[in-house]
Amino acid sequence: MPAKDVTLVHVSTPLPCDEDGRREIYLPLGCLYLVSALEGAGIDVDFRDYQMFISGNPRPLDAGCFESFLADAAPIIAVSCMVSMLPFVIFATGRFKERHPDHALILGGPGPSGVAGEIVSSFPWIDAVGIGEGEQTLVEIVEAMKTGGDLGSVKGIVYRNETGARHTQARPRIQNPDTIRFPAYDRIAVSDYTCIPVVTGRGCPYRCSFCDVGPLWGNRTCLRSIENVVGELDHLRSRYGIDTVHIADDTFNLKRKRAEAISDEIKGLGLNWTCLARVDLLDEDLIRRMAESGCHSLFLGIESGSDAVLERIHKRFSIKEATEAVELSARYMKKVVASYIWGFPFETMWDFKQTVFSVISMWYLNARAGLKLLSPMPLSPIGIEFKDQLGYSDELCSVFASLGNVVPGEMRRRAEIPAELEDLILRYPEVFMGFYYIRHDGILEKARYLENFTEKLGIRT
Repeated sequence: MPAKDVTLVHVSTPLPCDEDGRREIYLPLGCLYLVSALEGAGIDVDFRDYQMFISGNPRPLDAGCFESFLADAAPIIAVSCMVSMLPFVIFATGRFKERHPDHALILGGPGPSGVAGEIVSSFPWIDAVGIGEGEQTLVEIVEAMKTGGDLGSVKGIVYRNETGARHTQARPRIQNPDTIRFPAYDRIAVSDYTCIPVVTGRGCPYRCSFCDVGPLWGNRTCLRSIENVVGELDHLRSRYGIDTVHIADDTFNLKRKRAEAISDEIKGLGLNWTCLARVDLLDEDLIRRMAESGCHSLFLGIESGSDAVLERIHKRFSIKEATEAVELSARYMKKVVASYIWGFPFETMWDFKQTVFSVISMWYLNARAGLKLLSPMPLSPIGIEFKDQLGYSDELCSVFASLGNVVPGEMRRRAEIPAELEDLILRYPEVFMGFYYIRHDGILEKARYLENFTEKLGIRT
């Protein structure tokens, strides 16, 4: 069989799910967009999903396993991952390159994007890192590598030349998402995945200081037309028999009339769905309309029970507003998830206790409230401001940056990390910031308080 032009790889592991211990397997939406873009440009692409390859494997974070996964890969290998899998990807690709020096290695996705320069400067086996949207970028990288062209003409990347790491000109956002081809669902067995995400818009206009999503997308949201979204949803339902989708927009209810219109269209298709929403853009009429259209679950980022902290992180709502929104949502939705963060460097002990109290109050409102430690993301304002106060501990870890994902049912402890990966994390804190916490007065006191509190209540955190 003729060799492919590029092997595109999605690296993740299944996520811990509900109390019954089931695993959630997310369809690799971003990579399927890339497959469509490559195919549309006439590039022969080989797509592989690591989470499917390691199903049942007791050692998924093993470089040998990853090398077997890449057997017979194309000369160009592009790897996409989240923050949680970045240390494994860096380590495993390094081992792969030792044995296969003629292969070119490209990284992209949310994990590498924010630290592209640091990756190329620190790890000589990585040839280039894409930043942000990859549909046009990856096509141009592959075309340049196939013809021996200069990567310096490709916008939106960091690559290595004879002088070291070089940043190219920033790539403009794709202004009209309707021009992007639908994901290449035909390249996978859709029914093998337990969660089918769909995005109706890209980016987030808000400036929450702990988050790097806004900065990565230039604090702008580019929205698909309702007709375009409905076309994809109908395709999933009619072609693949999908009856439930997850609207993975950072803020589904960003524009109320649009949210109402999409809800009505989904109802017409007979789909069940879930989404992420902002509490200050919710009201009872909208919540009822979404629920009547088949929405049965909402994820709400509340972040703190302290108004002082909420103001400091630019959430633009009060804890009273958040509590009222959760109470309303719980009346209509089968499941409401309220997400909180602790460990802000400006969070007093009183602020922290207010957050714990707010989490408890959400339980009484029939919401599933979780509390996670702050991860300093490299592009976030907090990550930039406090980058010199990084601390590392097995017992202080955010669920966002848990290699191989957190131990199910626990909020703080990290799943076991192989020694070679932990060594990498410790040697390159500027690359793996998400695995650290921010050192500040009171952080250990908060951790002890949380441990004692949950022990008295008989719950696992």
